[in-house]
Amino acid sequence: MLAPWPFGGIRPPEPGSAEPGLGTGVLLGVVAHGLAVVAAVALGALAGRAVTRRVLPGVTVLVSGSILTIVLGLRDSIAPWLAPPVMSTARALGEGAVPAAGTLALLTGWTVLWCAAVLALYARLRRGRS
Repeated sequence: MLAPWPFGGIRPPEPGSAEPGLGTGVLLGVVAHGLAVVAAVALGALAGRAVTRRVLPGVTVLVSGSILTIVLGLRDSIAPWLAPPVMSTARALGEGAVPAAGTLALLTGWTVLWCAAVLALYARLRRGRS
């Protein structure tokens, strides 16, 4: 956890820039992690034994879900709405300035809708396999 400090990965904002302060940066990092964790829990539910019944399909769901989250989250993706907004959140928070409240609300809404769709799929699969 201390590795970014000597390489300049964590530093105070440069004077005169629009970069957020350290406290704001930490708060935005907590928001980004919160959005990612919610999506990861939904993906983990799809990979659970209640749905996949065996370990290998569960691992396959986790690995392919992780890869598709990154690939479909790229800027020029053909279907970015299929993935949770993990990459979009990273882009929005990595631009240097604090994103607008509307951007954060859009990312939060996207995460909530994606998780609702995945958990509805989980409920349907769970009901069909029990």
